[in-house]
Amino acid sequence: MKRLLFLALLCGLAAARADANLLKAPTGAVTPPCTSGVCHVQGAIGASSGTGTPTSVSVTLPAPLGSGNHCVVGVFVSQATSTMATVSDGTNTYIANNFPQASNIHWQLFYLSGVTAGPQTITATISPAGPNHMQIMADEYSGCTNVAHGEQNQQTSPGPGTDAVASLVAATDGPNYLVWGVEANGQPAVVPTAGTGFTIRVHDTTTTEWALASEDRIQATAGSFAATFTNASAGSVWNTGVLTLAP
Repeated sequence: MKRLLFLALLCGLAAARADANLLKAPTGAVTPPCTSGVCHVQGAIGASSGTGTPTSVSVTLPAPLGSGNHCVVGVFVSQATSTMATVSDGTNTYIANNFPQASNIHWQLFYLSGVTAGPQTITATISPAGPNHMQIMADEYSGCTNVAHGEQNQQTSPGPGTDAVASLVAATDGPNYLVWGVEANGQPAVVPTAGTGFTIRVHDTTTTEWALASEDRIQATAGSFAATFTNASAGSVWNTGVLTLAP
């Protein structure tokens, strides 16, 4: 009986440690498995040191990417003149969804369809060097067939209203598409709440530069949709992007 009680205590401690590791979100989070449709698997945020002139920034996911899944990435650079070169995880090279948007901050969205399993760290490389701060965000999804469309937007002082922070709209070509939104804003201590119908996946307020957050929702009907966030502050510059993922 004493041996059984001792083993039970050990199991309880192990479970508590596992739970504690999962609660290290917001900068890295694993989502409990879902059973159908497009599902969020995991996400994380990475940043450069904030000193010197870095040419790359990396994010390490909580677990290796799963075979056949999709990964969506946002890259943010505190210099408008930098040109994005590549995003890679050492096995897969990511596709740029759109041209860089450069005004106060350089940022761009990337994606990878049909991941080759194994990699866990994703790196963005820019040229020329020059910024003193870079950030990268990545979310992994299962149950997708392709990334359909994407758009970006930048707003100055959009205000604190519900869904006031918004990307431009991106199309869904059928029902049950996933709408993925990402934002970066110039107030490090300000993380917005999710837009109407969205769920926040990862967010970061530890940086001294830009505060990042990602969100998603399943859209039941076809149409054109924006990623929206609700801002707690009226000021600053907000950069918001959206990608739609087909089931």
